[in-house]
Amino acid sequence: MLNQTSLSGTGIDESTAGQAIAARHEAWAARVPNEGGALWSFVASLPMDELMSLLAHCASLSLNAVQRPGDSSREGAIEHAATLAKAMPHEMSRYWEPTAASYLGRVSKDRILEAVRDGAGDDAARQIAGLKKSAMAERAQQLLAGRGWLPPLLKPVQGTGQMAA
Repeated sequence: MLNQTSLSGTGIDESTAGQAIAARHEAWAARVPNEGGALWSFVASLPMDELMSLLAHCASLSLNAVQRPGDSSREGAIEHAATLAKAMPHEMSRYWEPTAASYLGRVSKDRILEAVRDGAGDDAARQIAGLKKSAMAERAQQLLAGRGWLPPLLKPVQGTGQMAA
């Protein structure tokens, strides 16, 4: 009865967060009945903490805050996602790391250098400054691995524990 929208091909399925979502979904799918009448009896019988966990899981599968250039049809979704992010802050470095595929290969060389400077220091940034972009992104991935560096959009707002909106 539980349906899931996949972001296959985006790299999310292979991420720590994607794997956690898949495991949580599998666990709920094994418990939730496929027949409508049994479903409502099952939901009504859940203790409040499990009911809230199921509700949160279902809500998480329906939230899509992917931003695409020139797509103004999702403005309301982006605002809702920002409100949710402020209400329920997460330490994103537990779930995301900059890789050449996920971020570093998609931004300018200046942004890569800025990320390395911020996450690994000035000396590390100087080491890669003369590299071609693809080599720079790969080396930056190595330099930032395990350091918890996040781009500004994923960083908590100082003093609030909330992500930037």
